[in-house]
Amino acid sequence: MVSDGEAVLRHVLVGITRHRVPGWSFTGNFLQLSFDEVSAEKSTVSVDPEPFLLREDGQFSLGVLTALADVGLAAVVRGPTGGGRRQATVSLSIQFTGVPPTGRLIANSQLDGQVAGAAKRVSLARGEIIGASGKVATTSGSFIDLAQPGLAPVPQRQRGDAADFPPAEEQSLDEHEREIVARARAALAQGGVPGFVDRFWGLQASPVDGGAHARFANGPHVGNRVGHTQGGISAALAATSGMAAMGEGWGLSALMASYIGPGVGPALDVRSAVVHRGGSTAVVHTSLRTADGRGVLDCVTQHHRLATP
Repeated sequence: MVSDGEAVLRHVLVGITRHRVPGWSFTGNFLQLSFDEVSAEKSTVSVDPEPFLLREDGQFSLGVLTALADVGLAAVVRGPTGGGRRQATVSLSIQFTGVPPTGRLIANSQLDGQVAGAAKRVSLARGEIIGASGKVATTSGSFIDLAQPGLAPVPQRQRGDAADFPPAEEQSLDEHEREIVARARAALAQGGVPGFVDRFWGLQASPVDGGAHARFANGPHVGNRVGHTQGGISAALAATSGMAAMGEGWGLSALMASYIGPGVGPALDVRSAVVHRGGSTAVVHTSLRTADGRGVLDCVTQHHRLATP
C-alpha cells in the first residue's frame, strides 16, 4: 500500500517527467494546472485540490492561488497556440473576497488589449478565481512580450493526461531534479502532507520589529520556464511576509505586486515594513531582492482586522 508521503513524491517525480518536455516551468507541471480553454480573448485554467496543495485547514495554499492567477492571466495573453515568445509578468494584482479557496480552483481570464504607445508589446488581462463556495478573488495583470530565441511554446495540457507521464526514475535524475526531490523529502519530513507545498516552496517569514523578514531559498523547485522564480510564487512570498508582519487577528485583503527584475541566484532577501496599522485596515510594503541587492519585486498588501468570533 502506497503511503501519503510516497504519493506526494510520486507526484513530484511525475512533475519532473512533464517538465522534461520543453516549454513550461516545473511549477506548472508539478501543480498539473489544466488549460481547460484558451482562445484569443479568454482563458480558463484550473487546479484540483490535491491534499499536498492544501494548508492544514483544508484551504489551498496562497502560493497555489497566486501561481494559478499568474498562469491564468498569462494564458490569455499567449493565446491558443501557447506561443514560444516569453510573456514576462510586469504587474499582478489580486483582490480577495474572503470566500475560502476550497474545491477545484478555476481561473477565468480575459484579454484587455495592449498598452498604446509602449516601445514593446505590453498586454493587459483581468479575471476571477472561482472555488467551491463562489468567487475567491478578482485578478489583473500586465505582461511584456520578450523575444527569447529557442523558447518552446507552452504545452497547454488538460487534466486526465496522467497516464502519459510516468514518474521519473530516480537514477535518471540530473542535478537540478535531485535538488527538487531532496527538497520534497525534507518538506515531508518536517510535517507530512498537510501544508507540504508551503514548506516545499519555502513560503514562510518571521516577524521583526515593525515588519517581517525571510531568507528564501531559490532554485528549480520554484522556477519558471526560464529559470527565474515563478511570478505567482514571488507574489505569495511577499504576501506571506506581509501577513507575518501583521500577526494574528488580521486577514489578507489584496496584493499589488510590481516586478522589477528576475529572481535569480541561490536566495532572495524578503523584507516587510508595516506602513499603516489602523483600527480596521492596514498596509504593508514588502521588497524582494537578490543576494547581491538587485530588486526583484515590490509588493503592497492590504489587510483587514478579522471579526471576533
